[in-house]
Amino acid sequence: MSTLKPRTATIPIYQGDDAEHLAELRMAVAVAERQAAQSQGGPRRGGDDDPAEAVKAAQAAYDAFVDEAAERAVEVVVRA
Repeated sequence: MSTLKPRTATIPIYQGDDAEHLAELRMAVAVAERQAAQSQGGPRRGGDDDPAEAVKAAQAAYDAFVDEAAERAVEVVVRA
C-alpha cells in the first residue's frame, strides 16, 4: 500500500512595501508589453525608442527587485 505525502507550498512574505513595489514593477512590464504589441508592424517616428528594449528594461528591473526582496522575505511552508 502506498503512503500519501501531504502537499506543501513555500510562500514568501515580503517585508514593508516590497509587495506593493513588486506589483508596480509587474504592471510596468505589462504596460510595456502592451505598448510593444500595439506598435508592432506600424510606422515609427525618428527618435522613438524601441518598444522591445522598453520591455527588456522593465523586465530586468522587476527581476532585480524580486531577487532583492526575496533576500528580505520570510518564507512560510504550508502543508495541506
